[in-house]
Amino acid sequence: MGESVIVTVWRQGRRQKVSISLTTRQGENQLVKLPQYDCPPEYYILSGIVLSPLSYNYLLTWSDDIKEAPKDLLKYFYEFREKAGEQVVIISGLLSSEMTAGYESAVDERILSINGQSFTDFKSLTEMIDHALLQNKPIILEMQDHAVVVVSPQKHRENEKKLLQLYNIDRSHRVGKL
Repeated sequence: MGESVIVTVWRQGRRQKVSISLTTRQGENQLVKLPQYDCPPEYYILSGIVLSPLSYNYLLTWSDDIKEAPKDLLKYFYEFREKAGEQVVIISGLLSSEMTAGYESAVDERILSINGQSFTDFKSLTEMIDHALLQNKPIILEMQDHAVVVVSPQKHRENEKKLLQLYNIDRSHRVGKL
């Protein structure tokens, strides 16, 4: 890291030597984080809908080989970020309740926007959710497949503690490093 490498390239039919500075580590620009160890996963539970950033560790939940993960998710592992810090955020699960009934097909879907606004990473998505809850506005998650998930802030508040207690979860979210 920090060193330069001289490479020979062909540009416009001419051979040229170019100096390339080594500034990023392997996997640093990938859209999906490489394996994480001794690090609890990030999540946000919104009315029983579990949101999380897509990670290599999540892709391993299907098998010891990530190639067994759903192809719609696996494709992101091979893509690079367009913006610094960009993350793919998905609905990674549902806590079974009346609030999540009918949303089963949304599991493993990518979230593209919240209330019509795009976001860059998991932290910015959770901040947008918190802001909407404070303003008592419905939360509309728009998905990759054009599906929409709508969450009532009132229902969320009424049932959040019950769901956490029922599933023995100590907190509704874990965002960032602790």
